[in-house]
Amino acid sequence: PVKAEKTNNFELGVKSALLNRTLILNADIFLTKIRDYQQAVRAYDDYTTGQNVAAGITPPVAYASINGNVPKVKVSGLEVDGVYAGIPNTTIRFSGAYNRAIYEQFTNA
Repeated sequence: PVKAEKTNNFELGVKSALLNRTLILNADIFLTKIRDYQQAVRAYDDYTTGQNVAAGITPPVAYASINGNVPKVKVSGLEVDGVYAGIPNTTIRFSGAYNRAIYEQFTNA
């Protein structure tokens, strides 16, 4: 059986109006910690490998995709977006994000 995921999320952000309200700038940083993350994992399939050997299939090794749990996953990053309207008849919009997701604990990952 697959265990239920447990997630803790933290986020801190700021919204601002600068340069006489011609520049709107928003930014945030975030951290997500996940326990028992549910993911498809690859496992050695003994039965199918045996069938492949008997049938002469090369290479004979077979794997099965099954649902499992990753004990600990951490996701962190930042996001930035804004609008600049300081040039007549022009609006410039921009945004960007950085996201880093890692397995903190996952045997044989």
